[in-house]
Amino acid sequence: MAKVDLQDFLKANGLSMTTQRQLILDELENYAGHLTADQIFHRIRKVMPKISFGTVYRNLAVLVDLELVLKHNFGGDISYYEKFKPVHHHILCTECSKVEDLKGVKIAELEPEIENLTSYKVSTHHLIVTGICPKCRTKEVEIRVE
Repeated sequence: MAKVDLQDFLKANGLSMTTQRQLILDELENYAGHLTADQIFHRIRKVMPKISFGTVYRNLAVLVDLELVLKHNFGGDISYYEKFKPVHHHILCTECSKVEDLKGVKIAELEPEIENLTSYKVSTHHLIVTGICPKCRTKEVEIRVE
């Protein structure tokens, strides 16, 4: 969404584009992954030292409500945020909690089979695959060798 369109969208929802909201959206746009609220806070604080964690957290909640930002909880206590994208899937490292988009998975092709097996009408889906990332696997091998 272009900045002008985004400003119009926010205005139509009774909001304005604040510097804080723009910084949050910029961080999520420029980061190729998923960030926690704490990570976003520390990254923005480098540019705006007086920003509070509460301000970041409240603005994230607004952006999630407006569906400009996605919030994910992968079964733990930590929520991850990313810029809104169409339905996509994730892979999560169980050692370091790194989250990445899982590309090339064609779950949509399974929808007819799922509907036949369950009699549900599938409206959406979200796949989370867990495992150990290459970096953590390398650490495991190093530990075993020592």
